[in-house]
Amino acid sequence: MTTAPTPPNALPAYRLLTGPGDATFNGQHVIVAQAIVWPGTEIAP
Repeated sequence: MTTAPTPPNALPAYRLLTGPGDATFNGQHVIVAQAIVWPGTEIAP
């Protein structure tokens, strides 16, 4: 499998998905996040 150097259609190299953390809900508002990064993307420290 070959990885394209950049995402297609000028999409960003990353997305941050957020939403309610229903599986960890303890009576408060719980928000979870998951970063999705295009393969080969370099993240600066």
